[in-house]
Amino acid sequence: MVFEREVNMSPITVHESDAELLTPADVEKDFASLTDALLEKQIQRLARELLRRSDIYVALQQLLANGQFANEVEALAHAVRTLQFAMKAEQDRSSAS
Repeated sequence: MVFEREVNMSPITVHESDAELLTPADVEKDFASLTDALLEKQIQRLARELLRRSDIYVALQQLLANGQFANEVEALAHAVRTLQFAMKAEQDRSSAS
């Protein structure tokens, strides 16, 4: 499919003389903000997908019912650290063999 360019379009200028340019600090700040926003979206997606699994949701509720953890975040953080420790131990055992 071919698109025709409108005849009355104004030409694109390379530089607007009165335009305000971004400083390197501005660009770095914008990049950091966009990175934070992307990370937040990824975290939200991960949490949503994780808690949609009924087995994970039930296990989390059981952990909270025991009173060992103050909230879901503490329980999940502990679970991830425990998994990391167990996997490292298994890797060390496999390497030693």
